[in-house]
Amino acid sequence: MATKQSLEEIIAGTRLIMTAGGLGTRMWPFGLVNPVTVLTKGLNRYMGMPLAEMQIKQVTDAGIFEVHVVSKDISNRQPLLNRLDSPGTHIYNAIVTPSHPMRDRYNQGSADAIISYLSRVSGYKYSLIMANDNYYGMHIPAVLDEHAKSGAVVSILYTEVPALTAINTYGLLLTDTTGKVIRFTEKPKNANELRGILGMPLQEEGFIDDLIGLTVKVNGAGYILSDEEVLRTQMQPWVIRCKLTNFDMGSHYIPGLVENGEHVHAIKLDDWLDFGQPNFFLKSVQQLLSGRVPFVFEMLRKNKYMYLEDGKFTNPLPGKIYPRTNHVWIHPETLRMDHDGRVYPDTVPGITLDERIKAGIVRLESDVFIGRGVIFDAITPDAVIIKEVNFDKFGYVGTGTEITSSYVGEEVYIGQNALVENTLISMSTEIESSSHSSPTVIQDYSILGTGTRVPPGTFLDFAYVWPGFLFPEEAGQIYKGDITSGNPYHLEPDDARKLEVWKNYTQQRNR
Repeated sequence: MATKQSLEEIIAGTRLIMTAGGLGTRMWPFGLVNPVTVLTKGLNRYMGMPLAEMQIKQVTDAGIFEVHVVSKDISNRQPLLNRLDSPGTHIYNAIVTPSHPMRDRYNQGSADAIISYLSRVSGYKYSLIMANDNYYGMHIPAVLDEHAKSGAVVSILYTEVPALTAINTYGLLLTDTTGKVIRFTEKPKNANELRGILGMPLQEEGFIDDLIGLTVKVNGAGYILSDEEVLRTQMQPWVIRCKLTNFDMGSHYIPGLVENGEHVHAIKLDDWLDFGQPNFFLKSVQQLLSGRVPFVFEMLRKNKYMYLEDGKFTNPLPGKIYPRTNHVWIHPETLRMDHDGRVYPDTVPGITLDERIKAGIVRLESDVFIGRGVIFDAITPDAVIIKEVNFDKFGYVGTGTEITSSYVGEEVYIGQNALVENTLISMSTEIESSSHSSPTVIQDYSILGTGTRVPPGTFLDFAYVWPGFLFPEEAGQIYKGDITSGNPYHLEPDDARKLEVWKNYTQQRNR
């Protein structure tokens, strides 16, 4: 283990580089604020906290205060900087430095963007790279120390997943007993390519029994760079050739380093959550709710959120050890609201939300987060049931509604008699009230884009509703995708409607 002083020097010589180059297309229509405008992934809120702020909190807790943002598109750059580096704002005392847009516009991929930035903004020994759609669970001083000791050009922050999950999804790495990467393949295309990498016998198409129960090491899209060593490689012929076209970290730079005999090290993450793909998004949200990221619970405690324990809501004491599951967190203002949204200075029997929860009128079951200013209009027993749900601020939940295993964004109205399960709901969405006999049903990994308005009695099963889409006037319409083949039912506005929605959005922003 390195001496205390040497570890301090490592930390002092390290910066965080947050990458925000992509537009989040894999998650669309989630993340679109209108048909042509994107909300940067780093500002998606989880348990009331943007992911970018979680990452900054992690590094500042470890003693790293230099934060650099490398982005390519104004829809990523401007909202992030408005949030993280507006005048008078210093998130967790971090010093935020943005890359220059005129430089970034010519980048040919993530590796090109990062290496070009290292060459322009020097003076650091190491750079910790985090993508803005992943959570990286790690003890930062320990992983920095391991990287420095390895002498590697780059260390990959990796996790382990079921082998079948890696196909067409994640970069696969093989290591020797010291942790040195001896082979890296970006997203194996099929089961036999995966078997070939792993040295397994090939099988007939469709046979997967030999892969069930097998785990593999995959790239978590996080890295630690030795800056001088990375800059040394940029003049190698293979790097120069790659930079003429697309030059991505996972597809080109890491495999190229390994193939050309450079030292690439692998460091296993304690935890890793993927918010960048619909099929993993909800699982990652539920893992957050279950307590997989302890410091988020600590931030909620510091922000005076109330925690349900032994039938009572309290603000936990510092150092509390939480159980492995069954967590309920609510903003204190929400607890003091009545069914019409009035906020009382204290609890009122039979009126405020905390009293209605005690009476069983609103049932908040395991692993629930409710943000500020969410109105529950329920006044009769078992009127609302919520389980495994992240429900962000300033929303509304009607009587007779059940929400399970879902993500609900800001300012979302869910009317009476809605059944919502395994669904992503973007901000400013409205699910109109329906009848008890003909409820609105939204399920099976459906996505509701920003501003969607769902009519009464609608049935959505693995359906993607894009911003600006107008449902027919008739109630009770059915839209069903094919979840087995992975083909959602897309509900998109035509071009004229997209232009209309974009103009309205622009006018509202310019008021």
